[in-house]
Amino acid sequence: MSIRVFIFALLSAFIITGCEKAGTGSSTGDSLYSGGSTAPGPGGGPGGGQPGVLTAGEWNDLEHWDFWTGLMDTSSYKDQQAYWNFFTKNRFSVALTDAAGKKLVDCAVFLYNPSGTKVYAARTDNFGRAELFALLHQQGTATGTYTAKAEQMGVFYDLGGFNLNSPHITKQLPVNRDVASIVDVMYVVDATGSMGDEISYLKTELNDVLNRSLNELPGTTIRAASVFYRDRDDDYITREKNFTSDIGSVTSFIQQQGAAGGGDFPEAVETALEKALQQNWSSSAIAKIIFLVLDAPPHYTPDIVNKLHNITMQCAERGIKMIPIVSSGSDKHTEFLTRFMAIATNGTYVFLTDHSGIGGTHTVPTVGPYTVEFLNNLMVRLIKKYGVAG
Repeated sequence: MSIRVFIFALLSAFIITGCEKAGTGSSTGDSLYSGGSTAPGPGGGPGGGQPGVLTAGEWNDLEHWDFWTGLMDTSSYKDQQAYWNFFTKNRFSVALTDAAGKKLVDCAVFLYNPSGTKVYAARTDNFGRAELFALLHQQGTATGTYTAKAEQMGVFYDLGGFNLNSPHITKQLPVNRDVASIVDVMYVVDATGSMGDEISYLKTELNDVLNRSLNELPGTTIRAASVFYRDRDDDYITREKNFTSDIGSVTSFIQQQGAAGGGDFPEAVETALEKALQQNWSSSAIAKIIFLVLDAPPHYTPDIVNKLHNITMQCAERGIKMIPIVSSGSDKHTEFLTRFMAIATNGTYVFLTDHSGIGGTHTVPTVGPYTVEFLNNLMVRLIKKYGVAG
């Protein structure tokens, strides 16, 4: 048996196990949906009734890197890299602490190729980690010694060199951590007609997430914003609500939105993300998150693909994590595009599942074992995971 055949067989076993695992409950009880019980029925009212109805799973490719790289080597999925022009195998990781040994949060980190040219920029998250990628948008192997630098308060620190055989750097810097207790949460939501089967429920869940995050992160300022989008030739392309700590005004904005328009399958994803980046993000925060809720990819043109590359690089450089939430009716191109963007921005991948009985059939993700959760619980969990300094 060849190595490639063995890897594909192993991945297939993981995928089958993931499908079986998806219907199981958890010892944590209320926060998880037990797939063996009756799915919650649709709620009443204009907002989709009570929260805790939609079900979802999470899969973090950065935390399952061997699975991801094996997947990218299989004939079934390796073409997704060339299709979207995302090549993630040249990954370098940095972990920083301050003079007191605390995780260094929101520190700028830069990756330089062997010629000394800067090729990637990121910011450390609440775990003090930054993910850096060489040759992200071209096929090839990063050979030679790459170097990294960190920048804090205008002072640069050499972090040393690494290569693909030794791709991790851990460093303590002679600085004191100073991070604002702020979490920025941006919702970017597809509001075209194909989202009509789920959007009323999504609005209820999104509002619940903001209100619960306020209660469950005491002492932290939650700033929220939102962009709802459709497509060209619709009655609008984007509607925006800028960042504010007045959560009530954001939930009111969300509640006013509905699903219509679209027509063809692709939508104006890149325009919505461009609008999202134009909002007044915090200059310093523990976490900056875009929850991208969608069921369709952008239009596929070279110009739009390049825009998505630039958006991803901007998110990484500004420390904004991309967390897609893929809804019913999606396809594999959408799944892998959003997973590429999540990987490149140190984010994670979220997908709705069929367990709620709401909406159309949801694409079965190509992942390993995962736990089915209520969407609102999952999102609050992620905000808390990334919103507390380690």
